[in-house]
Amino acid sequence: EEKAHFTAYYSPTFEAKKEPSPEFNTAIYQYPSSRELRAKTRNQIIFDGALEGHGLELFWIKDPFDLYLLQVEGGGRVQLSGESEFHFISYAGTNKKAHRFISRYMRERGYINDSSVKSQRAFLKDNPDTWREIYNYNPNYVFFSETKSEPLGLEDIPLTENRSMAQDRSIYVRKGLLSFVVAKRPIQTGNGEIELRPYSRFYIDQDTGGAIRGQARADLYFGFGKSAELAANHLNLKGQLYFLLLKK
Repeated sequence: EEKAHFTAYYSPTFEAKKEPSPEFNTAIYQYPSSRELRAKTRNQIIFDGALEGHGLELFWIKDPFDLYLLQVEGGGRVQLSGESEFHFISYAGTNKKAHRFISRYMRERGYINDSSVKSQRAFLKDNPDTWREIYNYNPNYVFFSETKSEPLGLEDIPLTENRSMAQDRSIYVRKGLLSFVVAKRPIQTGNGEIELRPYSRFYIDQDTGGAIRGQARADLYFGFGKSAELAANHLNLKGQLYFLLLKK
């Protein structure tokens, strides 16, 4: 019986700059040492400049929705304009405010008809006057650090594409368990359609996601690139999850 609930995540890539400009006007911030600054809400940080002047900016990207996607995924990489190298960024902490997906609010208000990233981006691009209202639904804000490898999981160990997964740490306290996943992975066919194909392999529970809650719940890490993004954005199904334990 398929009892486990699977979703997926990946590491997005964004163009960035080290200094702000009219085009690159949204900062990626590192974790503040001040408790007062750490407690600021998403809107206070993005729209009211609550962290400006404290030297916390890591990079600047193009808009708040790119930042929101980066924060949902928990890490990624940026490429500075004119450079070929990538800079990896990893989760460093949050403001501990409630995390809610803005797609839910946008659907409830009738702004979009589905929860796809494409629909969300299109509406936000055409309706900047709604940004403060929409982002207020998710006061949670994620801070980052620059790292030398793929985004880091628990104990600062880099995630491995198609091998790492996140589970609820309050339930699965002992991390590093070897698991076998039996599910399906979304694949884009030659005619552009999304097809679910059988997918099974070993995964290691080495991460924890802020939105991953409950038993038999796992978020699979698919790494970088278009295929990883496609799979992460379309995987939401039931399957089987087996833990491998030493028999005494």
